[in-house]
Amino acid sequence: MPAALTEIRVRDVAIKLHRAGRGPRVLFLHGAGGVPQWLPFFDALAERCELFVPEHPGFGGSDDPPWIASMPDLAMFYLDFLFLRQTFEMLMPPGYTSMNSMKNFVANRRALGNTGGRMTAEMLIESGTALIGSPKTVLAGIEKMRERTGFGILVCLLQFGVLSDELTRRNMDMFAAEVMPHLRS
Repeated sequence: MPAALTEIRVRDVAIKLHRAGRGPRVLFLHGAGGVPQWLPFFDALAERCELFVPEHPGFGGSDDPPWIASMPDLAMFYLDFLFLRQTFEMLMPPGYTSMNSMKNFVANRRALGNTGGRMTAEMLIESGTALIGSPKTVLAGIEKMRERTGFGILVCLLQFGVLSDELTRRNMDMFAAEVMPHLRS
């Protein structure tokens, strides 16, 4: 099955996109060799699905923007690519999150910029990615985020990094006793 070759723009970056087939969508990301030709493997996939094979920025006929300097940058680029290619319901099934919440999430991720894949606790707190501090501080942060995004469901990660089992349990107990009761109202 011959693939259609088109050019699309993602964040003002033009990339070449090979596309074939119908059905569930599959994204194939090539390795360091690029996409030198359409492979029989792609035909086999395209018999069962709608196959997208983009040429990464900097490969083949795609643009090579200077802001994509690391794997985290490329990952953010492909999150935008996926966001453009999928309906909201495919990205986030009903009940998972709201459109406003997802837009705020994407905006917050973009606002982080190029950090080289390394972020300090201060950067995570400032971006709204993490709430770290006393129960009062965490509760205030949750309320602020709820006002900004309108979320109705909160998913917490109460263990992170190298936090020990003992400190994780203490963190969970403190959250349950001092933060959760205020969220239920």
